Amino acid sequence: MLKKVRRKNLSIKGLIILYFTILVITIAIVISCTFISNWNGTICDALKNITIDTTNRITSKLVYSDGIPTSGQLGASLLGKMKQQDYSEGKDIELHNNVELILERSVEEQEGYAFIVDKASGGLIATSFSEKSMRESKSINDLENTVFYYAYIKYLNSTKNNFIIRSDKGKLCFDFKEYNNGARKWVIVTAIPLNYLSTIIEESIKWIVIFVIFVVIVSLVVHYYMIKKLFRPLDNLKEVVEQFSRGDLDNRVRTVRDDEIGCLSDTFNQMANTISWLVNGLEDTVSDRTSELEVINSELVVRKNQLQLILDSTAEAIYGIDVNGKCTFCNRSCIELLGYESQEELLGMHMHRLIYGSNNDDIINDEYEKAKVYWENNQSYCKQDVFKKKNGTSFDVEFYSHPQFINGEIVGAVITFMDISERKKNLEKIRYLSNHDSLTGLINRGYFEETLKNYDKTEKLPLSLIFADVNGLKLANDIFGHSSGDLLIKECADVLKNSSRGEDIVARIGGDEFVMILPNTSSEDAKSIMNNIKNSITKININEITSSISLGYDTKVVESQNIKDTMENAENEMYKEKTLTRKSFTVETLTSIFESLHHKNPEIQIHSEGVSSLCEKMGIELGLSDNEVKKIKDAGYYHDIGKIIVCKDILEKEELTESEIRELQQHSVVGYRILNLFDETLDLANGVYSHHERWDGTGYPKGLKGEEIPLVSRIIAITEKYQKWVTDSKLSKSEDISEVLEKIRNESGKKFDPELTEIFIKMIQKNQVKEKKIS
Repeated sequence: MLKKVRRKNLSIKGLIILYFTILVITIAIVISCTFISNWNGTICDALKNITIDTTNRITSKLVYSDGIPTSGQLGASLLGKMKQQDYSEGKDIELHNNVELILERSVEEQEGYAFIVDKASGGLIATSFSEKSMRESKSINDLENTVFYYAYIKYLNSTKNNFIIRSDKGKLCFDFKEYNNGARKWVIVTAIPLNYLSTIIEESIKWIVIFVIFVVIVSLVVHYYMIKKLFRPLDNLKEVVEQFSRGDLDNRVRTVRDDEIGCLSDTFNQMANTISWLVNGLEDTVSDRTSELEVINSELVVRKNQLQLILDSTAEAIYGIDVNGKCTFCNRSCIELLGYESQEELLGMHMHRLIYGSNNDDIINDEYEKAKVYWENNQSYCKQDVFKKKNGTSFDVEFYSHPQFINGEIVGAVITFMDISERKKNLEKIRYLSNHDSLTGLINRGYFEETLKNYDKTEKLPLSLIFADVNGLKLANDIFGHSSGDLLIKECADVLKNSSRGEDIVARIGGDEFVMILPNTSSEDAKSIMNNIKNSITKININEITSSISLGYDTKVVESQNIKDTMENAENEMYKEKTLTRKSFTVETLTSIFESLHHKNPEIQIHSEGVSSLCEKMGIELGLSDNEVKKIKDAGYYHDIGKIIVCKDILEKEELTESEIRELQQHSVVGYRILNLFDETLDLANGVYSHHERWDGTGYPKGLKGEEIPLVSRIIAITEKYQKWVTDSKLSKSEDISEVLEKIRNESGKKFDPELTEIFIKMIQKNQVKEKKIS
């Protein structure tokens, strides 16, 4: 690399001095030239004036000079003479000499020339010429080829009386004056050489040059000191700058002026302070910047690790490829799903060849080219496919290929994929569940209708349909919970499936409704299947309660029959049977519940029967109708039916925890639900529901007060408490009853209806009196 050589130039100070010197000299020369030019004009004017004055003096001397006749005499003699005889004839020489003497003396001092010309003839009257040839001239024409001739001719041809003409003797200033006397006209000519004033001119020029030199010297001296004073701060600034450039960072410029130089000095000082601060703190700055870079690099490493951690923490597998299909990065999920141990096994590998496990480049290239078409159109490529693991096994995947661009050019792609094997299984499961009942595994109503259409063919005739409805499902759900109801449905579904044959179809088309499609089945065979189903259903026992099912069937025997009609007939037959067996089902169910409850706790049976009897007597004592008495009696018997849900241990315990008490208190609600399910016990439900309400409103389950409590419930409250206290009493019978009655009376107005309490006490006391009389 060539080093640039700087050319040495004059300093600014030198240039200013040089320019100022040139300027001063130029101004002096211009002034001098102007002065000289004006002086020359002035001299010319002066010379002309001198010439004119000389001419005028000549005229005056001709008339008034000493030794010459007086003006009158001279005029009379000289002029008379000149009139009387021609000068050319040479007469009166003395007079002529006198005139020439006047002319010579008039121009002697200026070393000039003078002569008189007769304007009419051109003859020379007198001259001051010293040259003999010119002195002997008689006419102006004799002076041809001389400056005097040319001057005279110029005068005649112009209107000017004076002018300057250059000759071999130098410049001559001519003045012409006409002298008229009668018929004769003279022209007095005076010529003064310019050299007459040369001494004056030379003296003036000398003084002018001295003046110019003096002015230039004074100007330069003054300018030098002004420049020196002006440039002293600049020299100081230059010196400090040079020292600063050599590394001396402590020197500063002393600011002494409040002008541009002072501003420049202050600016330099500020810049120097900044640079000094930066240089002095450079090491700290470099150290700080290095620390910052280390922190940034650490952050980049952390972020890279975090990014890798994020990639590795995603369940979705991710890897990147370049434009050649080679792996550039991958996350942990990708490594694990493909069965590899580390990134190094995948980086730089052709991913299509790995995941498709094929050595056929045509297949690989074909797949890769398909993806590239999407990439080049800036579109993501999505597909479900099968990938190969390292061990050769395959699994279902769904992958997305996202193109990556830099400056508008594709540089590769990022592929995300996940194992959808479980999803496919779930989809199959969903597809299965969309056609099947999730609880029983039987086909659902929608799939049943499609299947029924497929079975409605001639080759399937006779085609029988059995419609089934599980009895007591609501009872099981309401009393024992939906888990018991689900168990009942599954048990019944198993019975239906076990009763079916190879081509038979069993479907659950509702909550408790099932349908069986029996191809090539006659009515007799359908009845036989129904009997088997009923027998098997009765063996199902959920929570010690026997199950039952209502069935109906119909058979399509000819193709012209509508299968919908067959379905409707079978459903109607089922409902007919359900209606006919409703009462027996109610009795059987209630009996089954009580048998289970009494088996769980035999004391409940004794208690229920005693309460029922007391309720009947109370109804009679109140004078109620037979139906009302029967209602109160039955309500007394069923009032604890809800305890079927209560654990046997709780029923047998004397002291209960709060949670056990809450569980026990649910029996009135459950009893209400059970009795509300059957038409035969529907009017007993409210009485059983409220039999634990208190007269003062502190009872349960609703906190009813006073006569808000149904009459049946108020009677049961007194009778069931009396029965319990009598049963639990350890005293003798007479003492026991009187003590119990006293407890009853104490609860009057609090727990029991006061009016009913008094009636009940009187009724018990009256019965005691009767029993004593009988005994």
